[in-house]
Order: sequence, then C-alpha cells, then structure tokens
Amino acid sequence: MIDLEAYVRVGIAGHRLLDGPERLARGVRRALNEIFARHVPREPWFLTSLAEGADQLVIDTLGAGAIYSAILPLPLEEYRRTFKSDAARRHLDDLLRRARSVTMPPETPAADDDFERANNYILANADVVMVLWDGQPARGKGGTGEFVATARLLGRPLAWVHAARDAQHLDEPPVTFERF
Repeated sequence: MIDLEAYVRVGIAGHRLLDGPERLARGVRRALNEIFARHVPREPWFLTSLAEGADQLVIDTLGAGAIYSAILPLPLEEYRRTFKSDAARRHLDDLLRRARSVTMPPETPAADDDFERANNYILANADVVMVLWDGQPARGKGGTGEFVATARLLGRPLAWVHAARDAQHLDEPPVTFERF
C-alpha cells in the first residue's frame, strides 16, 4: 500500500490546444520549482487525465522519473478516440504505461459530464493544483475555467501558468501563485 501522505499530490489541468508549448514549458518549470520548494521534503505525485496539451506537456517536462496517476474521464478506448491522431494516441499509450496507477472515477451525482467527474476527482485528491489556462471563464462542463473556479472555491493552492495568446511575445509566460 502506498502512503500518499508522504507525497504532495499535484493536480494538473489545462487547455488541450496550446500556443508555443516550448515557451509554456518554461513557465511549467517555474511553477514546478515553486511547488517543490514549498513542499520539501515531500516528493510530488501528479494527478492527471493525460489529455493532449497541458496535461501531457507537464508530464513530458517532468521527464521519465515523474510519479503520476492517470485519471481517465472515459473508458480507455473511448478516451483514445478523443485524441486527434495516431501519434497522439501512441503518446497517450506510452504515458499510460509509465503511470503508477490508472483510475476511472466512479459516477457521482455531483458531476453530469465525464470530464467534470475526472476534474472533481483530481481536485478532491490534490493538495495543490497547476493549470495552464488562458484566464477565460468556463465555457462548459469539465473545462479548464470550471476546474480553476472549483479549485478556488475549494481553497486549493493554485499555480497558474498563463497560456493566453496575448502573452505569446514573452520568452516565459507569467506564473501566478494563489494561496501559496
């Protein structure tokens, strides 16, 4: 049995479509460094849906030694169909093989959308969250804006890597830390 209290559990969320992933990776590293510094000596354990875009960028930035659990919003074959290409599906499969665990949260009355249910599971089990977000309000169930709003409502410490298009001219995106 794994003692998850020995870890700082970091929930990951963000947009699937990202502009300038190399630039955003610099912001991800800055956010991760702050999370790591605040939670020494606890090792990070990431909770992620491994969606294209933000989730995969964070795990890829961490490298092969990352410890994470995959929280799938849909049964695997159905989830794989939401990915745009065969290469994207192969990358998902590779990341799933490296995951310490793969979970599909049970249905709950509090969530009527599969992605919302996965987000709620991540938020319920995270000590801190990191998002790559454009700052826009929620545009629907299970999206990044809703994830951020719920994280704030729950009082979760939040590391926000600004993914808005108007920050593309910067070498490194701004990173905002809330409740740290």
